[in-house]
Amino acid sequence: MEAASSFTRPQDAGLVLGYQPALDGLRCAAIVPVITAHYYHHPSSGFLGVDLFFVLSGFLITTLLVEEWIRRGTISLSRFYLRRALRLGPALAVLLLTFTALVVCRALFGYAAAPASAGESLRAILFGATYTTNFAVILTHTPLDLQPLWSLAVEEQYYIVWPLILLTVIAAGGLRWLIPGLMVAVLAVVVIRWQLAPANPGVFDAAAVTRFDSILIGCLAALVRFRRIRVPSWSYPLALVGLALIMLSNDSRIFYDGLSDLFCLLAAVIVLSVVENRSILQRALSLAPLVFVGRISYALYLWHFAILNWVERSGAFSSTGHYTQITLALIISFLVAVVSYRFVERPFLRIKWRISRVASHDAPMAVALARAHDEVVAS
Repeated sequence: MEAASSFTRPQDAGLVLGYQPALDGLRCAAIVPVITAHYYHHPSSGFLGVDLFFVLSGFLITTLLVEEWIRRGTISLSRFYLRRALRLGPALAVLLLTFTALVVCRALFGYAAAPASAGESLRAILFGATYTTNFAVILTHTPLDLQPLWSLAVEEQYYIVWPLILLTVIAAGGLRWLIPGLMVAVLAVVVIRWQLAPANPGVFDAAAVTRFDSILIGCLAALVRFRRIRVPSWSYPLALVGLALIMLSNDSRIFYDGLSDLFCLLAAVIVLSVVENRSILQRALSLAPLVFVGRISYALYLWHFAILNWVERSGAFSSTGHYTQITLALIISFLVAVVSYRFVERPFLRIKWRISRVASHDAPMAVALARAHDEVVAS
Protein backbone atom coordinates (compact mmCIF):
# COMPACT_ATOMS: atom_id res chain seq x y z
CA MET A 1 0.00 0.00 0.00
CA GLU A 2 3.03 2.31 -0.02
CA ALA A 3 2.39 3.55 -3.52
CA ALA A 4 -1.15 4.45 -2.59
CA SER A 5 0.19 7.16 -0.32
CA SER A 6 1.19 9.09 -3.42
CA PHE A 7 -2.51 9.72 -3.87
CA THR A 8 -4.83 11.44 -1.40
CA ARG A 9 -7.29 8.91 0.02
CA PRO A 10 -10.54 9.64 -1.83
CA GLN A 11 -12.90 9.08 1.11
CA ASP A 12 -10.98 11.66 3.16
CA ALA A 13 -10.64 14.26 0.40
CA GLY A 14 -14.03 13.92 -1.31
CA LEU A 15 -12.41 12.36 -4.37
CA VAL A 16 -14.73 9.37 -4.69
CA LEU A 17 -16.31 10.15 -8.03
CA GLY A 18 -19.41 7.96 -7.99
CA TYR A 19 -22.18 8.91 -10.37
CA GLN A 20 -22.04 12.41 -11.87
CA PRO A 21 -25.20 13.37 -13.82
CA ALA A 22 -23.28 16.18 -15.53
CA LEU A 23 -20.98 13.61 -17.14
CA ASP A 24 -24.06 12.10 -18.76
CA GLY A 25 -24.76 15.62 -19.96
CA LEU A 26 -21.30 15.62 -21.53
CA ARG A 27 -22.10 12.31 -23.20
CA CYS A 28 -25.13 14.05 -24.70
CA ALA A 29 -22.85 16.83 -25.93
CA ALA A 30 -20.65 14.16 -27.52
CA ILE A 31 -23.34 12.11 -29.28
CA VAL A 32 -25.40 14.99 -30.72
CA PRO A 33 -22.74 16.35 -33.13
CA VAL A 34 -21.86 12.80 -34.21
CA ILE A 35 -25.48 12.10 -35.12
CA THR A 36 -26.14 15.45 -36.78
CA ALA A 37 -22.94 15.11 -38.82
CA HIS A 38 -24.05 11.68 -40.05
CA TYR A 39 -27.68 12.63 -40.66
CA TYR A 40 -27.49 16.28 -41.75
CA HIS A 41 -23.76 16.67 -42.58
CA HIS A 42 -23.41 19.46 -40.05
CA PRO A 43 -21.23 20.33 -38.27
CA SER A 44 -18.52 18.98 -40.55
CA SER A 45 -16.31 18.39 -37.50
CA GLY A 46 -19.05 16.53 -35.62
CA PHE A 47 -16.78 13.48 -35.52
CA LEU A 48 -14.96 15.24 -32.68
CA GLY A 49 -17.81 14.02 -30.49
CA VAL A 50 -16.07 10.64 -30.63
CA ASP A 51 -12.92 12.26 -29.24
CA LEU A 52 -14.99 13.70 -26.39
CA PHE A 53 -16.24 10.16 -25.70
CA PHE A 54 -12.62 8.97 -25.67
CA VAL A 55 -11.58 11.67 -23.20
CA LEU A 56 -14.52 10.81 -20.93
CA SER A 57 -13.75 7.12 -21.15
CA GLY A 58 -10.07 7.54 -20.29
CA PHE A 59 -10.97 9.78 -17.36
CA LEU A 60 -13.64 7.48 -15.92
CA ILE A 61 -11.78 4.20 -16.39
CA THR A 62 -8.58 5.57 -14.89
CA THR A 63 -10.51 7.06 -11.97
CA LEU A 64 -12.18 3.71 -11.31
CA LEU A 65 -8.87 1.84 -11.42
CA VAL A 66 -7.03 4.29 -9.14
CA GLU A 67 -9.92 4.30 -6.66
CA GLU A 68 -9.75 0.51 -6.54
CA TRP A 69 -5.98 0.59 -5.92
CA ILE A 70 -6.29 3.13 -3.11
CA ARG A 71 -9.03 1.14 -1.39
CA ARG A 72 -7.78 -2.40 -1.99
CA GLY A 73 -4.04 -2.11 -2.64
CA THR A 74 -4.48 -3.84 -5.99
CA ILE A 75 -6.46 -3.76 -9.23
CA SER A 76 -8.48 -6.82 -10.17
CA LEU A 77 -7.97 -7.22 -13.90
CA SER A 78 -10.57 -9.97 -14.13
CA ARG A 79 -13.21 -7.75 -12.52
CA PHE A 80 -12.25 -4.87 -14.78
CA TYR A 81 -12.65 -6.90 -17.98
CA LEU A 82 -15.88 -8.42 -16.69
CA ARG A 83 -17.27 -4.93 -16.02
CA ARG A 84 -16.30 -3.86 -19.55
CA ALA A 85 -17.99 -6.92 -21.03
CA LEU A 86 -21.19 -6.33 -19.07
CA ARG A 87 -21.24 -2.65 -20.06
CA LEU A 88 -20.57 -2.98 -23.78
CA GLY A 89 -21.23 -6.55 -24.82
CA PRO A 90 -25.02 -7.07 -24.57
CA ALA A 91 -26.09 -4.08 -26.67
CA LEU A 92 -23.39 -4.80 -29.24
CA ALA A 93 -24.48 -8.43 -29.43
CA VAL A 94 -28.08 -7.40 -30.19
CA LEU A 95 -26.88 -5.08 -32.98
CA LEU A 96 -24.71 -7.79 -34.53
CA LEU A 97 -27.48 -10.38 -34.29
CA THR A 98 -29.90 -7.98 -35.98
CA PHE A 99 -27.36 -7.29 -38.69
CA THR A 100 -26.86 -11.04 -39.17
CA ALA A 101 -30.62 -11.53 -39.50
CA LEU A 102 -30.76 -8.86 -42.21
CA VAL A 103 -27.93 -10.53 -44.09
CA VAL A 104 -29.82 -13.83 -43.96
CA CYS A 105 -33.02 -12.11 -45.14
CA ARG A 106 -31.11 -10.63 -48.05
CA ALA A 107 -29.73 -14.03 -49.02
CA LEU A 108 -33.06 -15.87 -48.68
CA PHE A 109 -35.63 -13.29 -49.69
CA GLY A 110 -33.73 -10.48 -51.41
CA TYR A 111 -34.69 -8.02 -48.67
CA ALA A 112 -33.69 -4.64 -50.10
CA ALA A 113 -32.80 -2.97 -46.80
CA ALA A 114 -30.19 -5.60 -46.01
CA PRO A 115 -26.50 -5.13 -46.88
CA ALA A 116 -25.73 -6.04 -50.48
CA SER A 117 -22.72 -8.32 -49.99
CA ALA A 118 -23.17 -11.27 -47.64
CA GLY A 119 -19.44 -12.02 -47.56
CA GLU A 120 -18.44 -8.47 -46.66
CA SER A 121 -21.25 -8.25 -44.13
CA LEU A 122 -20.25 -11.45 -42.35
CA ARG A 123 -16.66 -10.23 -42.19
CA ALA A 124 -17.91 -6.96 -40.70
CA ILE A 125 -19.84 -8.91 -38.06
CA LEU A 126 -16.69 -10.84 -37.19
CA PHE A 127 -14.67 -7.63 -36.96
CA GLY A 128 -17.34 -6.06 -34.78
CA ALA A 129 -17.54 -9.04 -32.44
CA THR A 130 -13.76 -9.12 -31.99
CA TYR A 131 -13.32 -5.34 -31.60
CA THR A 132 -11.14 -5.04 -34.70
CA THR A 133 -13.40 -2.90 -36.89
CA ASN A 134 -10.80 -0.12 -36.92
CA PHE A 135 -8.48 -2.37 -38.91
CA ALA A 136 -11.34 -3.29 -41.22
CA VAL A 137 -12.01 0.41 -41.86
CA ILE A 138 -8.39 0.94 -42.85
CA LEU A 139 -8.59 -2.04 -45.21
CA THR A 140 -12.00 -0.81 -46.51
CA HIS A 141 -13.60 -4.14 -45.66
CA THR A 142 -16.44 -2.87 -43.50
CA PRO A 143 -19.99 -2.25 -44.75
CA LEU A 144 -21.17 1.23 -43.94
CA ASP A 145 -23.75 0.08 -41.38
CA LEU A 146 -21.12 -1.20 -38.92
CA GLN A 147 -18.34 1.28 -39.63
CA PRO A 148 -18.94 3.30 -36.41
CA LEU A 149 -17.80 0.26 -34.41
CA TRP A 150 -14.22 1.33 -35.14
CA SER A 151 -14.29 3.56 -32.05
CA LEU A 152 -15.29 0.67 -29.78
CA ALA A 153 -12.38 -1.28 -31.22
CA VAL A 154 -9.92 1.54 -30.46
CA GLU A 155 -11.14 1.77 -26.86
CA GLU A 156 -11.03 -1.95 -26.16
CA GLN A 157 -7.59 -2.36 -27.68
CA TYR A 158 -6.36 0.44 -25.43
CA TYR A 159 -7.95 -1.11 -22.35
CA ILE A 160 -6.30 -4.45 -22.99
CA VAL A 161 -3.02 -2.90 -21.87
CA TRP A 162 -3.81 0.24 -19.85
CA PRO A 163 -4.99 -1.42 -16.57
CA LEU A 164 -1.92 -3.65 -16.59
CA ILE A 165 0.41 -0.69 -17.19
CA LEU A 166 -1.28 1.36 -14.46
CA LEU A 167 -1.12 -1.51 -11.97
CA THR A 168 2.55 -2.14 -12.73
CA VAL A 169 3.55 1.52 -12.46
CA ILE A 170 1.66 2.13 -9.20
CA ALA A 171 2.96 -1.08 -7.62
CA ALA A 172 6.51 -0.14 -8.60
CA GLY A 173 6.14 3.29 -6.99
CA GLY A 174 6.68 5.10 -10.27
CA LEU A 175 3.75 7.48 -9.99
CA ARG A 176 5.90 10.60 -10.26
CA TRP A 177 6.79 9.52 -13.80
CA LEU A 178 3.29 8.54 -14.87
CA ILE A 179 1.91 11.98 -15.78
CA PRO A 180 5.00 13.13 -17.76
CA GLY A 181 5.13 9.65 -19.31
CA LEU A 182 1.56 9.97 -20.58
CA MET A 183 2.34 13.44 -21.93
CA VAL A 184 5.22 11.97 -23.91
CA ALA A 185 2.92 9.18 -25.15
CA VAL A 186 0.37 11.74 -26.39
CA LEU A 187 3.09 13.61 -28.26
CA ALA A 188 4.37 10.34 -29.75
CA VAL A 189 0.91 9.47 -31.08
CA VAL A 190 0.58 12.92 -32.66
CA VAL A 191 3.97 12.56 -34.37
CA ILE A 192 3.16 9.04 -35.56
CA ARG A 193 -0.13 10.19 -37.05
CA TRP A 194 1.53 13.16 -38.69
CA GLN A 195 4.26 10.96 -40.19
CA LEU A 196 2.00 8.13 -41.35
CA ALA A 197 -0.37 9.91 -43.67
CA PRO A 198 -0.46 13.70 -43.44
CA ALA A 199 -1.75 13.95 -47.01
CA ASN A 200 -4.31 11.20 -46.72
CA PRO A 201 -6.94 12.03 -44.05
CA GLY A 202 -9.35 9.21 -43.37
CA VAL A 203 -7.01 6.27 -43.85
CA PHE A 204 -5.34 6.34 -40.43
CA ASP A 205 -8.04 8.21 -38.52
CA ALA A 206 -9.42 4.90 -37.19
CA ALA A 207 -6.14 3.06 -36.56
CA ALA A 208 -5.56 2.13 -32.94
CA VAL A 209 -2.21 3.76 -32.30
CA THR A 210 -3.15 6.97 -34.12
CA ARG A 211 -6.28 7.56 -31.99
CA PHE A 212 -4.97 6.64 -28.54
CA ASP A 213 -4.06 10.26 -27.82
CA SER A 214 -7.68 11.21 -26.99
CA ILE A 215 -7.96 8.41 -24.42
CA LEU A 216 -4.51 9.19 -23.03
CA ILE A 217 -5.55 12.80 -22.42
CA GLY A 218 -8.59 11.54 -20.48
CA CYS A 219 -6.30 9.34 -18.39
CA LEU A 220 -4.08 12.34 -17.74
CA ALA A 221 -7.06 14.34 -16.50
CA ALA A 222 -7.91 11.59 -13.99
CA LEU A 223 -4.35 11.49 -12.65
CA VAL A 224 -4.22 15.29 -12.42
CA ARG A 225 -7.34 15.17 -10.26
CA PHE A 226 -5.96 12.50 -7.94
CA ARG A 227 -2.69 14.37 -7.52
CA ARG A 228 -4.73 17.42 -6.46
CA ILE A 229 -3.34 19.53 -9.30
CA ARG A 230 -5.86 22.34 -9.68
CA VAL A 231 -6.81 23.76 -13.07
CA PRO A 232 -7.26 27.55 -12.84
CA SER A 233 -10.90 28.62 -12.69
CA TRP A 234 -10.47 31.13 -15.53
CA SER A 235 -9.59 28.29 -17.90
CA TYR A 236 -13.10 26.80 -18.00
CA PRO A 237 -14.91 29.55 -19.95
CA LEU A 238 -11.94 29.79 -22.30
CA ALA A 239 -12.10 26.03 -22.82
CA LEU A 240 -15.80 26.26 -23.74
CA VAL A 241 -15.09 28.96 -26.31
CA GLY A 242 -12.20 26.97 -27.73
CA LEU A 243 -14.28 23.81 -28.03
CA ALA A 244 -17.02 25.68 -29.86
CA LEU A 245 -14.59 27.32 -32.30
CA ILE A 246 -12.88 24.03 -33.12
CA MET A 247 -16.21 22.22 -33.51
CA LEU A 248 -17.40 24.86 -35.98
CA SER A 249 -14.19 24.81 -38.01
CA ASN A 250 -14.05 23.24 -41.46
CA ASP A 251 -10.47 22.02 -41.30
CA SER A 252 -10.33 18.72 -43.20
CA ARG A 253 -6.83 18.06 -41.83
CA ILE A 254 -7.90 18.45 -38.21
CA PHE A 255 -6.19 15.21 -37.14
CA TYR A 256 -2.86 16.33 -38.54
CA ASP A 257 -2.67 20.02 -37.64
CA GLY A 258 -3.05 19.55 -33.87
CA LEU A 259 -6.61 20.85 -33.54
CA SER A 260 -8.02 17.50 -32.47
CA ASP A 261 -5.52 17.26 -29.62
CA LEU A 262 -6.22 20.84 -28.58
CA PHE A 263 -9.91 19.90 -28.61
CA CYS A 264 -9.21 16.93 -26.32
CA LEU A 265 -7.14 19.02 -23.91
CA LEU A 266 -9.94 21.58 -23.69
CA ALA A 267 -12.45 18.76 -23.22
CA ALA A 268 -10.34 17.42 -20.34
CA VAL A 269 -10.49 20.87 -18.72
CA ILE A 270 -14.29 20.78 -19.02
CA VAL A 271 -14.44 17.28 -17.51
CA LEU A 272 -12.39 18.46 -14.53
CA SER A 273 -14.63 21.49 -14.13
CA VAL A 274 -17.71 19.28 -14.05
CA VAL A 275 -16.40 16.89 -11.39
CA GLU A 276 -15.10 19.81 -9.32
CA ASN A 277 -18.68 21.19 -9.26
CA ARG A 278 -18.17 24.48 -11.03
CA SER A 279 -21.77 25.49 -10.43
CA ILE A 280 -23.08 26.96 -13.69
CA LEU A 281 -21.59 24.39 -16.04
CA GLN A 282 -22.30 21.51 -13.68
CA ARG A 283 -25.96 22.51 -13.30
CA ALA A 284 -26.41 23.09 -17.03
CA LEU A 285 -25.09 19.65 -17.95
CA SER A 286 -27.20 18.04 -15.21
CA LEU A 287 -30.49 19.08 -16.83
CA ALA A 288 -32.77 16.06 -17.13
CA PRO A 289 -33.08 15.99 -20.96
CA LEU A 290 -29.30 16.08 -21.40
CA VAL A 291 -28.78 13.39 -18.76
CA PHE A 292 -31.41 11.18 -20.42
CA VAL A 293 -29.78 11.42 -23.85
CA GLY A 294 -26.39 10.80 -22.25
CA ARG A 295 -27.59 7.61 -20.61
CA ILE A 296 -28.81 6.18 -23.92
CA SER A 297 -25.84 7.58 -25.88
CA TYR A 298 -24.08 4.21 -26.21
CA ALA A 299 -27.13 2.60 -27.81
CA LEU A 300 -27.66 5.70 -29.95
CA TYR A 301 -24.10 5.46 -31.21
CA LEU A 302 -24.47 1.78 -32.00
CA TRP A 303 -27.77 2.06 -33.87
CA HIS A 304 -28.13 5.50 -35.45
CA PHE A 305 -25.90 4.98 -38.48
CA ALA A 306 -27.21 1.51 -39.27
CA ILE A 307 -30.84 2.64 -39.01
CA LEU A 308 -30.18 5.61 -41.30
CA ASN A 309 -28.73 3.30 -43.96
CA TRP A 310 -31.48 0.71 -43.58
CA VAL A 311 -34.20 3.34 -43.94
CA GLU A 312 -32.57 4.87 -47.01
CA ARG A 313 -31.98 1.50 -48.68
CA SER A 314 -35.52 0.29 -48.05
CA GLY A 315 -37.08 3.49 -49.36
CA ALA A 316 -39.18 3.82 -46.22
CA PHE A 317 -40.71 7.29 -45.89
CA SER A 318 -39.08 8.29 -49.22
CA SER A 319 -42.32 9.93 -50.37
CA THR A 320 -42.04 12.42 -47.49
CA GLY A 321 -38.86 14.06 -48.80
CA HIS A 322 -35.21 13.51 -47.93
CA TYR A 323 -34.97 15.56 -44.74
CA THR A 324 -38.25 14.24 -43.39
CA GLN A 325 -37.06 10.70 -44.15
CA ILE A 326 -33.82 11.06 -42.23
CA THR A 327 -35.58 12.84 -39.37
CA LEU A 328 -37.97 9.90 -39.06
CA ALA A 329 -34.92 7.61 -39.10
CA LEU A 330 -33.51 9.70 -36.25
CA ILE A 331 -36.72 9.27 -34.25
CA ILE A 332 -36.57 5.51 -34.83
CA SER A 333 -32.95 5.54 -33.63
CA PHE A 334 -33.96 7.24 -30.39
CA LEU A 335 -36.78 4.75 -29.82
CA VAL A 336 -34.48 1.79 -30.46
CA ALA A 337 -31.85 3.30 -28.14
CA VAL A 338 -34.40 3.71 -25.34
CA VAL A 339 -35.54 0.09 -25.76
CA SER A 340 -31.91 -1.09 -25.85
CA TYR A 341 -31.03 0.78 -22.66
CA ARG A 342 -34.15 -0.28 -20.80
CA PHE A 343 -34.32 -3.95 -21.74
CA VAL A 344 -30.80 -4.90 -22.86
CA GLU A 345 -28.26 -2.71 -21.09
CA ARG A 346 -29.84 -2.07 -17.69
CA PRO A 347 -30.23 -5.74 -16.63
CA PHE A 348 -26.53 -6.30 -17.23
CA LEU A 349 -25.62 -2.95 -15.70
CA ARG A 350 -27.27 -4.08 -12.47
CA ILE A 351 -24.93 -7.08 -12.43
CA LYS A 352 -22.01 -4.74 -13.14
CA TRP A 353 -23.00 -2.47 -10.24
CA ARG A 354 -23.16 -5.47 -7.87
CA ILE A 355 -19.67 -6.68 -8.72
CA SER A 356 -18.05 -3.22 -8.78
CA ARG A 357 -15.45 -2.68 -6.08
CA VAL A 358 -15.85 1.09 -6.29
CA ALA A 359 -18.78 3.47 -6.63
CA SER A 360 -19.96 2.76 -10.17
CA HIS A 361 -19.79 5.77 -12.47
CA ASP A 362 -22.78 4.76 -14.58
CA ALA A 363 -25.14 3.79 -11.75
CA PRO A 364 -28.18 5.92 -10.92
CA MET A 365 -27.55 8.45 -8.15
CA ALA A 366 -29.14 6.45 -5.32
CA VAL A 367 -27.25 3.30 -6.27
CA ALA A 368 -23.95 5.16 -6.63
CA LEU A 369 -24.25 6.94 -3.30
CA ALA A 370 -25.13 3.74 -1.47
CA ARG A 371 -22.20 1.99 -3.15
CA ALA A 372 -19.80 4.76 -2.23
CA HIS A 373 -20.96 4.65 1.40
CA ASP A 374 -20.54 0.87 1.56
CA GLU A 375 -17.04 1.11 0.07
CA VAL A 376 -15.94 3.79 2.57
CA VAL A 377 -17.21 1.73 5.49
CA ALA A 378 -15.58 -1.42 4.14
CA SER A 379 -12.23 0.29 3.73
